[in-house]
Order: sequence, then C-alpha cells, then structure tokens
Amino acid sequence: MSDEILELGGHQVNLVAGSGGVFEVSAEGRTLFSKADSNRFPEPGEIAGALAGEYLTLSAALLPGRNTDGAELITKLIAITGASGSGKTYLANALRHALAEQIPSATIGLISEDSYYRNQDHLPMVERERVNYDHPDAFEHDLLLGHLKQLRSGLTAEIPSYDYAVHTRSPHCQITEPSPVLILEGILLLHDSRLRDHYDLSVFVDTPLDVCLSRRMRRDVQTRGRSRESVIRQFEETVKPMCRRFIEPTRAFADLIVSGEEEVTGLVRKLIDRMKLEKQATPHEQQGQHF
Repeated sequence: MSDEILELGGHQVNLVAGSGGVFEVSAEGRTLFSKADSNRFPEPGEIAGALAGEYLTLSAALLPGRNTDGAELITKLIAITGASGSGKTYLANALRHALAEQIPSATIGLISEDSYYRNQDHLPMVERERVNYDHPDAFEHDLLLGHLKQLRSGLTAEIPSYDYAVHTRSPHCQITEPSPVLILEGILLLHDSRLRDHYDLSVFVDTPLDVCLSRRMRRDVQTRGRSRESVIRQFEETVKPMCRRFIEPTRAFADLIVSGEEEVTGLVRKLIDRMKLEKQATPHEQQGQHF
C-alpha cells in the first residue's frame, strides 16, 4: 500500500493505492471516494466536481495504460460474439489458454457478457422467467462499459456473478485484475456502439442456428437445470427471432468473421495470426483498425 499527494486546483489530493489499484481519494480531510462505498472508480468529472477545481494533475497520474505504480499496462480488448450456442465461449477459453502459454508471466482476463444480466431480485420467479434474455435491454451495458474503463486504467473491477437457476445475480462478485489482454465473450457485444469503440479486435462466430440449438440443448439441460421442452420453447420464441433482429446484423461491425463449425485450434491460430499482423502494421495501415 502507498500514499501519493497531488496538488490539484489549489487542493492537496491524497491517493491511497494498493496492488489492486486506487481505492481511496481524499482532500483536506474529506473522503471523495472509497472502495468500501462504491464498486467503481469515480469519473474525472466527479472528482473535479467534488473539488470544484481542475483535475489535470490527477488525470495525468491515472492515465489509461498505466497502473497506480506508474508502470505500463496496455490492456488489449478482444470481443468474441455470435449467436447463443455458436461456440464463442469455447473459442474465448481456447484463445485465453493459448495466449497464457505465450505470455506466461501475465494473466489473460476473460469476462462474459452474461455476468451483466440485470439484477432481478425485486421480481418474483414467474416474472423472471418471462424476461427476454436475448434482447439488449436484458443487459446492464453501462456497468460493463464502466468496468472496461476501470480495467484499462489499471484498476480492478468487481464483476457480477449471474445465477442461471434463479434468473438473477448472485450476491458474490468476481474481482478482476487489469491484464495485458482482456477477452470478452457474449451475444450482443457489438450491438452497443459505446462498447465497440473500446475493442481492439472484434470477432463474429458464424454458426448455423440448428447447430446452435443442438449445442444449447446439451449445455442448458446438463449444466443449467433446464428441460428439453423449455429450451426448445425459448429458442423458438426469443433466441432465434432476437438473433435475426439484433445479433446477425452486428456481423457488419466485426473485424473478423469465423466459422463456429471449424476446429477450435485452427480458429485460435487465425486470431493470434491476426493479432500479430495488426501489431506489425504501420501507423498508417492501423487507421480504422484497433489492434
């Protein structure tokens, strides 16, 4: 743990930092932010408002791409999307494993968009079961966006845990540390333009819907306690129409489209090769590309 005192618009600002990032900001005896009070780091404007002064010195100390010790921390965001059952989660895990072998000293982060299904504690179970979980409104993308900004700034994030059996969030969160590479996987990661702006590489996994249903059936019955009848009903009533309406159009925003029926080792190789090519591109060639 370490303390740092900054001069900020005529105020002395104290940052209390540890290995997990900044968790307290105070000035002149007033606590402006405490990790105990909130699950996110305040926006610069919020700090500026609390101080009623400039925040240039503070923002310079917490520049994106650096952690609280001032060391370089370049978080590359890779988004893998596609229909439910397309194979995106399998690909994300395989890519994470492959990158971990190439960068043994670093942790490769992985976040599922499913973690950001909205908390529904206030709804009875019968109402939760009626929710369309394949519609963009089912997700709290504002929270996901805030967490991506935190992680890219070298701060930890408390990722929600979702309990599929009861259709709401678990009381437990997963503490995610900043990492050189962060992989996101989910059905609607390319739907929100605010999220798209943060990706360095986006991948759409293209899989026929009949294959997706077969995979979803096996997964939901075996691991989520669902009946075959409920899986088929949900697929026909919401999954398929929402895929046509919201997911398939996002193919147009993907940097790379791959087949979900291809062997995963080959897909991982394609992604890593793409990452290497993007990294070797000249600044002019990189315009319009993120990675």
